[in-house]
Amino acid sequence: MPIYAFGSNGSGQLGIGHTDDVCTPTRCFFSTAAGGGNSTTIDNDTDNEPDTDTEIRRIAAGGNHTVILYASGAAYAAGMNGDGRCGVDDHCSDPYLPPPSPDAAKSGLEGEGEERGRFARVRLGLADGRIVDRFADVSASWAATVFVALGGREVYVMGSGEKGELGMGEQVHYQTEPRVIPDFPPAGLTITAIASGMSHVVCVLSNGHVYGWGAARKGQLGHAEATVSKIVWTPVRIEDVLFRADGVACGREFTVVVNYDSGEYVVLGSDKWGIVSGAAAAGGATAIKGRVSASWHGVYIHNAAENSLLAWGRNDRGQLPPPSLTGQVAQFAAGSEHAVALLSDQTTVVSFGWGEHGNCGAAVDSQGNVKDRFNEIPLLLADNERVTAVAAGCATSWIVTRRG
Repeated sequence: MPIYAFGSNGSGQLGIGHTDDVCTPTRCFFSTAAGGGNSTTIDNDTDNEPDTDTEIRRIAAGGNHTVILYASGAAYAAGMNGDGRCGVDDHCSDPYLPPPSPDAAKSGLEGEGEERGRFARVRLGLADGRIVDRFADVSASWAATVFVALGGREVYVMGSGEKGELGMGEQVHYQTEPRVIPDFPPAGLTITAIASGMSHVVCVLSNGHVYGWGAARKGQLGHAEATVSKIVWTPVRIEDVLFRADGVACGREFTVVVNYDSGEYVVLGSDKWGIVSGAAAAGGATAIKGRVSASWHGVYIHNAAENSLLAWGRNDRGQLPPPSLTGQVAQFAAGSEHAVALLSDQTTVVSFGWGEHGNCGAAVDSQGNVKDRFNEIPLLLADNERVTAVAAGCATSWIVTRRG
């Protein structure tokens, strides 16, 4: 199951063996050992890619790091790691996996010399001596990573977050070693869905309740939390959700909570760019009919059965889908300020929005945008190779393929 990446890569977050931005899909590389050590770099073809017999469940891409989670529960990370956000051990001799500088490791700051050039296996060494290397889910804020344990009964956090996105208590800004959020989820409950914005995290629990932590000033964690404090340092229930939830998506300063069975949904947070009020203008989305995703400033509802895409929000850089895509979108992924789609012919990948780092392909305007149109992304695949999924992150784009 080869993986291709393009876009922002200044910290090696694409895992393609160097730290230059690229505008064409480039094959990712993996390490055979967690964090390197005496590791061997391998290409990710079907003979030697990790977990090649299992599907990719999620690609979570933060500001300068990426985590790939397989359906087997195995996770691989690449990118900035001076504050431990990748959950791997950097102390090795590999040229693309150098150890973090002592100052960066102590402060959690993004110092020089911490770039990663390939994906390494995530194995978390917890304070109680356990080693955890399989996970149910993962999300990434700008500089932190949040893993959900198999079974959904624990949450592991690591990295940096000045607005409470680590969920570990007041004034905990750095977590260079992975830690378990205490007393969460509540006894008898499990986590069934998770999402992160730039500075906040939201979880759906097995009873349909919704909890969140991190930045709260704009109401992204509910109106009560916005009134009480600007930052929520530990998980709290979001009382504004008046239905049983089963899905969630996070933008930069907003949260979308949904029940996919009933179609009920609510948008919480900043209404800048018409995020909260814009559903009616976008076509009267009174109920969700499809899967919800979010960019920093946009909401997207993709209905795979109809190949349709409904969206509203910011569009000054072409972040919303052009009319020419109507009825053609088989798969869809929203990034920070751009989007990637696989069309209904199952062979054509397109991108649109802000593409200054190459994440929308090469053909951009003078402002770095693909606006009111889309770019077809060139794919140099083997004869027996086909696209199975697309993903998008912070100015990064991802294409997953399968051979055979």
